[in-house]
Formats: sequence, structure tokens, C-alpha cells
Amino acid sequence: MDDFLIEDVNSIRSFFVIDSSKYVLYMTLVDNNHLSNHAMLVLFNVQEKKSTKLDIRTTISESKLDYGLNRLMVVDVPLITLKQTTSKVERVSWIAFNTGDSLSVLCFTDLLTSDAKVHKWNLDNPRDCITDFDSKGDNNGNIRILYTTKLGNAHYIKFNTIFKKWSSIKSLNSIANDSLTCVSLGYSGLSDKWENRIGNIECAIISGFDNQLRHLRQHKSNDFKIESEVVYSTFKDNNILTSIDYQIVKKRTSTSSIIICCGNITNLGCAIYKRTTSGNWVFLRFLNRIIHKDESISTVNCQIVPGSSESEVLIYSGSENGELYYWKFDWKQNAVTAEEVLKVAKDGNVIHHILCIRDSVYYLVNSERIGIYNAIHTPLKIH
Repeated sequence: MDDFLIEDVNSIRSFFVIDSSKYVLYMTLVDNNHLSNHAMLVLFNVQEKKSTKLDIRTTISESKLDYGLNRLMVVDVPLITLKQTTSKVERVSWIAFNTGDSLSVLCFTDLLTSDAKVHKWNLDNPRDCITDFDSKGDNNGNIRILYTTKLGNAHYIKFNTIFKKWSSIKSLNSIANDSLTCVSLGYSGLSDKWENRIGNIECAIISGFDNQLRHLRQHKSNDFKIESEVVYSTFKDNNILTSIDYQIVKKRTSTSSIIICCGNITNLGCAIYKRTTSGNWVFLRFLNRIIHKDESISTVNCQIVPGSSESEVLIYSGSENGELYYWKFDWKQNAVTAEEVLKVAKDGNVIHHILCIRDSVYYLVNSERIGIYNAIHTPLKIH
């Protein structure tokens, strides 16, 4: 059982690790009542083991609490400074988080100053709720965000970090008859340089409670072609697709690539799919978890990151019994080459909000503690 990186008396809702692993940023609930919940942003210095409560607070209504603050992330955006003979590209980090009825962004460097300003994008429909989002920076200093909602809608928006202005790019209404629950742009692990993640959103995968994954591929400038795939149609009623993640493992052209996709399913484990260069979805296999009791928590997720070779990916999954699951998977051979069940907390503890950064895996235990596991030193059972 690992030592915990962070423990807080308040309820931790979400977190993100700066890719240098120097800081952990997390949101907690404070001063709650039956009508609304107040949240606070906390910055934890890993080297100094010191937490700083930031003067950034927000209110979450009780009706939005299921999804409010379920995603917090840091987005890198280029800032280009032009001089007479040269130009300089500077990396500027922004924080983005979900409050259920809005998305908020603020500049990371302003956190410890009195100038920190939160910029909000508000949801139009008060009966709807933002369930998840993912984002990236583009070459023009914009933060591009794809978010999903409880009523089955998806929206593509951007925030201009220079002019501090929001704008809508594309609305994808009613693409599902059930709640859409997870969005992935395929950058788990942050293995590339930050510059390689800059650009428009060209590809995304969305999961929903209807047990379908939806692959969105850029078609023309700001439009998407949507493919839907039912994840294993013979599921039982208690097998629900709660999250999705993917990696592009082989790219042949700008529009042709091989994708390996991982979906977390309650009371089962993970389902692995491959999307071929011709656009066909192929079910590869299940990665089974040990099910100790009926699973029902939707924040238990999975992540897939590049392995040591083109044919290898690493897959991590949480659980509802204190266990972190780890598989090495060869997608060309359709074979699990190594696996391990890591006991990282006591029985009955929920391991969720898994976040892979470089060679470390971070996870939330219940809503109390943030743990870390170094994947390099994991003793795997070889098949």
C-alpha cells in the first residue's frame, strides 16, 4: 500500500498534475449546505509538501453536484512575441474546470496574485448539465474545448487568451438519447512535447450511458463526422460504460490512423477496441477486474498510454475495492503481455480519477486522498 501524496479534510472533487510534477492542483468542497456547495482551489507543492489555499472560489448548485468539479485540467497555449527580426514562442498555462452549469478558465501564473480573473462559459439550458470536457491549445492562442452534457449534447467552443473572449464553434445536439459522460482527445500520459499537442481538435472519442462510443473526426474546417459503435451489445443491466480513453498508435496520413480505445465498464473491467485505417471498429478483448461487490460509481475510469514500442500500450483502471489495475497490451498480437493488481488502499475504498503523467499514475482515493504510483518500478506478472 502506497503513501498518499495529499490528504485533505475537505472533499476532493478533482485534480491535475503539472507535467513537470512540481505541483498538484485540486478542487475541494467547503462550507456546503442543502442548496449550494462552495468549492476552493488548492495548489500543492510536491517538493516542499506544502498546500496553498488560493483565493479562487466557486459555487456549485446541489442539482449540478453529480458532475460539477469532476474535471480540472491545465492547458498549454503558445504566446508568440514578434520583434523586428525574430519571434519568440512562450508557453502559457491555463486552468480549466467544470462547475456543471459553466466552464471556467484562468491563467495559471495569476493564481498567486490579486489579478486572477475567472472567465466563464455558461450553459444555455438550465435543465442541462456539463458532464465532462477535454481541451487543447491552438496556434492562435485559443483554448479549444469539447464538452458533453447530461441531455446527450456535445459542444465545441474556444476561448481567446489574448482578447479574453469566448465563442462557439459547433453544437452537436442530440447525438445521444442518454447522458454523455466522458470526452477524450487522446493525450493521456503527456508523452509528447507540449508543442506537439497544439492545434485544432481533429479527433475525439465520447462515451455515454447508452454503452456507445462515438468517434468524432474533423470533417472540413469546423465540422465533425460522427461514428457510433455499440460496446459489446450482450452486456447485462449492471454493465455500464462509464469512461473512455484512446491513443493513436499508428498514423499513416492526416486522415488515416490506427486507434486503440479503452472503455471502463462497471462489474466487468475494460473493453479494448481497435479502429482500423479504413474506419472499421474491431473488438479485441476484455481486461477483467476482480469484482468484489456490485459496482455503480461512474467516476471509476481508465487511461491508456503509449508503451515501450509501437505495438504496446499500457492500460490503467481504478476499482471500488482499493485496487489499481495495470496491463501491458500488445495490440498487434491482441495479447496481454503482463499485468498487475496493485493494492493501493483498504478494501471498499474507491480508486478513481486516474491520471497518467509521464511515468507516474495519480489517483483519488474516495474523496479524501490523492495517491501516486511510479509505473517504472511496478513488478509486473509476465504472461
